[in-house]
Amino acid sequence: MDATLQPLLEAFTQSLAPNPELIKQAEAFLKQASQQPGYSIMVLKLITLDIVPMEVRQAAAVNFKNTVKYHWVARDEGLGTAPFVIPDPEKEQVKAHITDLMLSAPPRVRAQLSEALSLISAHDFPARWQGLLPHLVAKLGSPDPQLVDGVLTTADSIYQRYRGQFMTAQLSEELQYSQALVQPLLACLQALSKQVAEAGAAPGGGDPARLRLLLSNVRLVASIFYSLNSPGLTDAFEETLDAWMAEWHTYLTFDAPASLAEADPEKESVVDGVKAQVCECLILFMERNEEEFAKFLQTFTQDVWTLLMKVSQAPGQDNLALHAINFLTAVSRSVHHQLFEGADTLRQICESIVIPNLRMREDMEEMFEMNWVEYVRRDTEGSDSDTCRRAASELVKSLTDRFPQQVTELFSGYVGAMLAEHARSPAAAWKAKDCALYLVTALAVRGKTAAAGATATNALVNLQDFFLQQVAPELSGGGGDGGVDAQPILKADALKFVTTFRSQLPKEAELGLFPALINYVFQIFAQLLEVRPPGVPVPDAYHAIFPPLLTPTFWERSGNVPALVRLLQAYLARAGSDVVARGYLQAVLGVFQKLIASRAHDHEGFNILGTLVESLDYQAVMAQYMPTIWQLLFSRLQSSRTAKFTRSLLLFLALFVAKRGAQLVADSIDGVQPGLMLMIMQTVWLPAMPSITGANEDKLVAVATARMLSEAKQLAAPDAAELDGRLLAALVGCLEGGGARGGEEAAEEGGGEEEHAAAGYSAAYARLHNAYKPENDPLPEVTDAKAVVAQALGKMAAGQPGRVPQLVAAALSPEQQQKLAGYCQAAGVAIS
Repeated sequence: MDATLQPLLEAFTQSLAPNPELIKQAEAFLKQASQQPGYSIMVLKLITLDIVPMEVRQAAAVNFKNTVKYHWVARDEGLGTAPFVIPDPEKEQVKAHITDLMLSAPPRVRAQLSEALSLISAHDFPARWQGLLPHLVAKLGSPDPQLVDGVLTTADSIYQRYRGQFMTAQLSEELQYSQALVQPLLACLQALSKQVAEAGAAPGGGDPARLRLLLSNVRLVASIFYSLNSPGLTDAFEETLDAWMAEWHTYLTFDAPASLAEADPEKESVVDGVKAQVCECLILFMERNEEEFAKFLQTFTQDVWTLLMKVSQAPGQDNLALHAINFLTAVSRSVHHQLFEGADTLRQICESIVIPNLRMREDMEEMFEMNWVEYVRRDTEGSDSDTCRRAASELVKSLTDRFPQQVTELFSGYVGAMLAEHARSPAAAWKAKDCALYLVTALAVRGKTAAAGATATNALVNLQDFFLQQVAPELSGGGGDGGVDAQPILKADALKFVTTFRSQLPKEAELGLFPALINYVFQIFAQLLEVRPPGVPVPDAYHAIFPPLLTPTFWERSGNVPALVRLLQAYLARAGSDVVARGYLQAVLGVFQKLIASRAHDHEGFNILGTLVESLDYQAVMAQYMPTIWQLLFSRLQSSRTAKFTRSLLLFLALFVAKRGAQLVADSIDGVQPGLMLMIMQTVWLPAMPSITGANEDKLVAVATARMLSEAKQLAAPDAAELDGRLLAALVGCLEGGGARGGEEAAEEGGGEEEHAAAGYSAAYARLHNAYKPENDPLPEVTDAKAVVAQALGKMAAGQPGRVPQLVAAALSPEQQQKLAGYCQAAGVAIS
């Protein structure tokens, strides 16, 4: 061994000693050494030595990863000495050797080096590491599955970052560069399939360890396929789509040898992992590339259907069941929903998919007993951890929306049967009632908000009778032997039912169940401000309570947030100039930043932001803050995109356009990054338009979309014509009520944890009935949105001769063209 490595070897060995003092000394030495040029290369050399004990090599690999993490890229530490950065020549040495070293390293060391490689590639790939992709591609054809595993693991870690990203110019260039991987990756998958088939055909199912490794590699290929297709379908993938889909069909229908089954029912088998990943890919194509995917839909729907018929209730198969159900839900929400309209099909869905996945399982019961808070978050509030229950509920809601009469009648029969089962033996059959409560909620909710719970319900479900007969007895102690404490899970179910349907249930009955009322002071103050006429000065007594509202302690309780936001909005609307003059705006913006980062309360952050841009002087006050605000919003959109956040962002953008003008908004966004406005229109505005529901919101989005088309010079560019056409088609759909279904579903998708976090489970917020805030119409001056849209298009036609007729002909269906012609004729506008 090189003598220069001896001090490092001793330090890493000492860092594993049981003596804390020795560990401290070793860490101090390594920290100082890591600040010197050449350190990373020395650590890599140490890792390669077989004579070094494995635990020491692993410790060195962890240290190398951390060195890359903290010293590869210059970081701004503010005042003081700038942190050490690895010199460029040393970086080139690392990049020249790390891939081969990682591929040949033992598994525990490989895992750390793989993370280090991902960190490097996140900064350097592809622009500063042109040799990485060719190097990986060259090794993909290896007959050694262990080597292929290393290559695929590396590629998977590199391309994970493409998921959920904006299609920027830089990303487009990276994707174009990475198309060189598509054909070799497909060839690798086909070679793996051949090896899997050969191994599976061997006597006794072949070597289980080898088969597991091969299938693990297949899952990695599917994961890379998903990542590379997340930003959009490229030509290379579209040209080879038939071959890719043939492979995914093979794996969805793959019958695993018994030797691959897991002894632990809570552990996912490698085969189920592959199938779940394939289902995730199918969902992506169903949602993003429906037209290109249409010819494969019948085959894959049958594959997934057959798969679900075989899936057990073992926790180890939850991931597979979840993605398979979500795929069927995606199909049911599409134009291909007729695949499920038969009575026998719906009956099979209820009996074989919905009810088995809604039923309480032992592991769920154990979770409630051990940690009921997590149970509520995960299964009752619909937290980030998706569950099969939530997936089954979403499938019911989608099917009810498509086939309301059939589904309600059919599923109500199953509800009745489960309630009858419970009535015969309440103590033994409480799980039947638990399932029935979930099924009724899924059937009944058609739209939901944080402030009011369910806002639109299925008229075919008699909620009041169900509440009085099945829910109220659970809360009042009459739900069976032993009273309410006998089955606490049913009590939790009943509480969820009441909070969800609180706007539809008899108020007298609700007050009888919840005699203790909470403090409503924030709502009362908000209402007192709201009823003051605009322009009338706000008394100093109100200003005295404003600073305490910005105290972080108040905002720590989730239940306080809705009332506090309402009060802040009232202040800003009635005394916005005073808020600025008294120096409170920075603190208000801090509250906005806190809320926008929360999945539970991001919509409340948008409420504040909307009031700010609407109430304050834009050029004198708000313009200076908008670059930072855009960065916060787009960073959150990229890192943690949800349907609720996207919908809220669209509504804010529409309000901003309606109040301040389309060109101002477009230029403000492009000020963050040239061309960003068009990306936002394509990836946020257009996809979120179907999620808008309600007359005021429909009007706001329609008017704002028309103004963007007619006023924003970015959308007048020749290369924006396709986007303009799609926006125009979506605009007509919005005016004709085409967004209602999507809005209800998106509200549900964005609900769950986010909705209930502000609606009751913190026991801190309940809406004061007499302080009810009427729905705000942001555009009261617009009485006929269709006329405003027609006038905007007339303005567009005058300013861009010939463009509007071309868009109409290219993007609108004959029915939509007829509708648009009617708007123009009624408004006396010519667009040709």
